[in-house]
Amino acid sequence: MRVLERRFTELGVAWVLHITEDGASASASAGTGRELDHHDGFDDDSNDARSRIRGLAEIVKTINHTWSSFSEDGEEEPGTESGGNKDPTLDLFQFAQFIQVAKAKMLAFVDVIVASSATNNNTTTQISTLLGVHGALRRVNTRLSELASPSAKVETVKAQIINLLSSKDGKTGEAIWSIVEQIRTELTEDSCDWSSSLTPQGSSDIHEATRSIMRYINVLRSHRSSMALIIPTEANRPQIGDMPLLDGMMAEIASCLGEKLAGRSVSFSDQSLKSLFLLNNAYFIRRQLSNCDHPLQVRVAGLNHKINDYFRSFLQISWEPSEFQKTWTAQKQWKVPDPKLRKKMRRAIKNQVATPKFSPGELEEMLQELFEE
Repeated sequence: MRVLERRFTELGVAWVLHITEDGASASASAGTGRELDHHDGFDDDSNDARSRIRGLAEIVKTINHTWSSFSEDGEEEPGTESGGNKDPTLDLFQFAQFIQVAKAKMLAFVDVIVASSATNNNTTTQISTLLGVHGALRRVNTRLSELASPSAKVETVKAQIINLLSSKDGKTGEAIWSIVEQIRTELTEDSCDWSSSLTPQGSSDIHEATRSIMRYINVLRSHRSSMALIIPTEANRPQIGDMPLLDGMMAEIASCLGEKLAGRSVSFSDQSLKSLFLLNNAYFIRRQLSNCDHPLQVRVAGLNHKINDYFRSFLQISWEPSEFQKTWTAQKQWKVPDPKLRKKMRRAIKNQVATPKFSPGELEEMLQELFEE
């Protein structure tokens, strides 16, 4: 441990070796030269994971450089000696043992991250953290696999290190897939209930569940290549419909989200507010999927039809015909978060209502006050 700490101190990452009694790192940001931000949507566990990923990357750089130096110094046939000198591969063997001990010690954090993810209610943080750890482990494994082994005993130690990394990698992948399956089950089998978060009067704003689920889908999309390696080969369904399994699951989740929003909106006592709530949420989902891959474009096309229906319904119920002043007063505080949609709605209302009581300038000023956040 003294050798490990001295070497890792030289690299500025000695903190990766320390695990406190409760399993957390002694100092997630120690040795990084700055305090990690806690206002970026990540909690302490993910900060800890990202810190250790950076530590892993720094250590791997040093391993590559040092391993290459030893390999160049020991190019004689393995097991030979020159003039009674020691075997030139001995230093590399000892270095490989050093790496083995270091990895075994610092990779204890993987078990901590996997365990803590099971109690973290923030789905996006869970998935992002675990995918980050999973990707880092695979990169380290690939780098080590590419290193030359000039002797059988060096290769044996290297294989043991790779097996350890593969084991941690597999454990992380299982945790990720478990979360994905759990979320899909909750949505598709109606085992979660949003009704408690919707008041009878309701709000036109984007539902927090919509934001959360779309963040989750976008994380899966941005880590598509990693997810392809995580999906278990024994998965019951290689695909959903005519889509690959992951694409099908994302489309299924997006579809279920829309259905749940429609189902929960029946609690709204004001039909105009109900239409605006559904419009805002559908518009937000479409915007989040606007740059999606082909399999999800089918879902986007279906959203376009719904958005147009919600838009027309809102205008007909609220503003055709309407007493402008009364409707304006009632809806002034209603929210339309998207600027483009807000502008489109104001223009449509202007074209639809007749307001002889107000000059064009007064009307324009009143419309600019509608739907502001």
